[in-house]
Amino acid sequence: MSKLDINSNEYWDERFINDWEEMDGHQQTNFFVDILMNNLPEWMKNTLQGVTVCDAGCAEGQGAYKFKQKYQTIDIDGIDFSEVAIEKAKELYPDIRFFKDDIYNLSKFYDIIFTSNVLEHFNNPFELVEKLLEKTKQHLIIMVPFQEVERLSEHFYTFNYDSFPIGINEFVVSYFKEIDCRLIQNSLWDGKQAVVIYTKQTLLTEKNNINSIVTLSSDLEYMKSVNERLHEQKREILRLSDWGSELSREVKEKDSLIEELNVKVEKISTYVQKQQRDLEEKDQLILDQNQKINEVSLWGKSLYEQILEKNQIIEELNKKIEEVSTYIRENINGTD
Repeated sequence: MSKLDINSNEYWDERFINDWEEMDGHQQTNFFVDILMNNLPEWMKNTLQGVTVCDAGCAEGQGAYKFKQKYQTIDIDGIDFSEVAIEKAKELYPDIRFFKDDIYNLSKFYDIIFTSNVLEHFNNPFELVEKLLEKTKQHLIIMVPFQEVERLSEHFYTFNYDSFPIGINEFVVSYFKEIDCRLIQNSLWDGKQAVVIYTKQTLLTEKNNINSIVTLSSDLEYMKSVNERLHEQKREILRLSDWGSELSREVKEKDSLIEELNVKVEKISTYVQKQQRDLEEKDQLILDQNQKINEVSLWGKSLYEQILEKNQIIEELNKKIEEVSTYIRENINGTD
């Protein structure tokens, strides 16, 4: 889907039908609204009593619901140009009014209008801001991604310090605050958000102006503190990077040593296997020699037994010869 299609009714209807919940749309809306409410100035929190309020670009209604829960006396509407989102919002929060409306030409006037993470989706967001101010009686509260360098594909505009005009028609900036969401635990936004309030000039009092100045001053101190922490984190990252490089070199050296040892182990293993084979061959040779020795031993025993038999025969023959000799001597000699 191209950028020209992103802000169309069809695009957002499809988003809300197919992947809004799957992409954690509910959780992110809750996250942004909590940030917005937690970072409003005290005078605005006090103003949110018994006034009419509009959540412009309400999606599926989580923001309007949270505002009503916190500021129970307000009369709040939630509007969006996506019919699908509005129907889901009605199902989720039946006690709040939700209806489809043209954000460039709201059908009603409100004391306070707030819009959270909507303006960045437009090529010319301040054209829309002017249209919203036309329907605002007192204050327009804006929250947008701030200093978003690598924008999401759906974001067409990057807001910076010089993005917000000090005055627009009858309204002036009465409040500005920068929030680094990266410092928030379990953050759902990896960057900054900015809260800006435009207030009708006739409503500004000296007290409000002083509060705004104090807030801006404290924000500068906060930003300085954040920048110092980020600078320290960068130094730590560089230190860890150097340490990691040293570890990487050591790992490579260890890997090289292990490889050399593996080669030596392989050689030793080959030598041991050869020695094992030699031993097995020698063991077999010994077995063969023992077998031959046994065979020779048996043959020698057989020969020995034969010799004994021969000796016995010789002895018997000698006896017979002796007997014959004696007989001859006695008989022949006697005749003579």
